Amino acid sequence: MFEKILGVISVVLLVFIIGTNLIGQNNKTPRTISLTTQGVVKVKPDSAKIAMSIDIESEESIDVATQKLINKRNELVSALKNLGLNDSDIVLEEMRTNQWDRYNETENESEGKSKRVYNVIQYLTLRVTKENFGNTENIITALGKIKDTFVLSIDKNLDSQEGLIAEARKDAAEKAKKQAEDIANSLGAKLGKIISVTTDSQNYTPYMGSLANIAKSSEEVTTADAQWFEGEDEYTTTLSFTFELR
Repeated sequence: MFEKILGVISVVLLVFIIGTNLIGQNNKTPRTISLTTQGVVKVKPDSAKIAMSIDIESEESIDVATQKLINKRNELVSALKNLGLNDSDIVLEEMRTNQWDRYNETENESEGKSKRVYNVIQYLTLRVTKENFGNTENIITALGKIKDTFVLSIDKNLDSQEGLIAEARKDAAEKAKKQAEDIANSLGAKLGKIISVTTDSQNYTPYMGSLANIAKSSEEVTTADAQWFEGEDEYTTTLSFTFELR
């Protein structure tokens, strides 16, 4: 009887020891490597937006100033169409009219000797699409040949950012794997599977900011302004990885 009791106790102890070991193994925290990498994709801009104005003055009447502006606008539109822009690429924005008295420098304002000046301003936006982007320098040069026109700002853009996220993520993942493998090798371990990936954040950074508020007459717009479009922009994404170590 006593031997049977000892046998039962031995079996219970054995089961307890085995169970404890299994639980300990299951609860054992795996060794991991966590790191954050940034994926970078460099891209050239392929579209642009040019904000400009036509500024006309006349001492005759507001109607004369308006007609002169229309003639100048037609001249501008014709030149731009010859360079490949369509009607949809030339957006007519706000038109403003002003008038004031202009005094000659030799005359005394108090004497009331002045000439009435009538002013009409037409604002436009030129959309240089992907198809015409390679012609940007010629477009800017053409603007420089038309008097009474002013370039207000130039912005370059990407026609589409589709695919950039995937490319940037791929670059980040490749960098992360390489760095993790180097760390694992230095520890005498092997790199295992990816345990987790943290949601990334994206950032699109033009290599140069907008050429805003240039305040140049079109005659002053130079080739350097067109060459501004030749640089590459950066699209970046940040990913955080956790790898298993074996």
